[in-house]
Amino acid sequence: MKILANGISMNYEIAGDGDWLVLVHGAGDNLQAWYSQVPAFSKEYKVLTYDTRGHGLTDVSEGEYTTAVWADDLYALLNALGVRRASLLGYSLGGMIVAALATERPEMVDALVLVGVVGAAVGLGDRQTWEQRRKTQMDLLEKEGMMGIFKERTDPVTSTMFSPGFAGMHPDVIRRYGEIFSAGHACQIEQPGEFNGAVLSFLSGARRSTV
Repeated sequence: MKILANGISMNYEIAGDGDWLVLVHGAGDNLQAWYSQVPAFSKEYKVLTYDTRGHGLTDVSEGEYTTAVWADDLYALLNALGVRRASLLGYSLGGMIVAALATERPEMVDALVLVGVVGAAVGLGDRQTWEQRRKTQMDLLEKEGMMGIFKERTDPVTSTMFSPGFAGMHPDVIRRYGEIFSAGHACQIEQPGEFNGAVLSFLSGARRSTV
């Protein structure tokens, strides 16, 4: 389906019924990338997928493409469809888009799920530190494989993936993380069953916490 939003024609699809859940694809993808998620998620939510500006069947416009522009597109799309609140799930570039919208319009967001999104932990933002961390990770990968990386990331003392003490207090989350850890960047495609289960479990918890 097509709708005019933020000055462009945007392609979108809606499946299911219930509270809104918006899925935003990554760079070079289109709404069809969610083929393993929509059937599962639409059993419990009203799922909105769409092609971001410059992708799929949505218009290709002139000018600079930025996260802010894409976030404005999403905001305009939600308004055009009469969506006042929704849970947002973004993969890669899509994660940057939903994070930007959540920052600017927190009143519209019931829950936020970021998948494969680049970022920096507090205190690890300078280039030199990240280069050293990358070298350390590569050395660990060569010596111990992916399980070595997993142990380092979930270590209750040295982990930079989680806050201090988080792993010990939330073993269920660490277990879920371990189930999809072996997948690559597109874990929702490589391990859809584990991914879908983790997302639905999180959203169910978020829903209960707001009741």
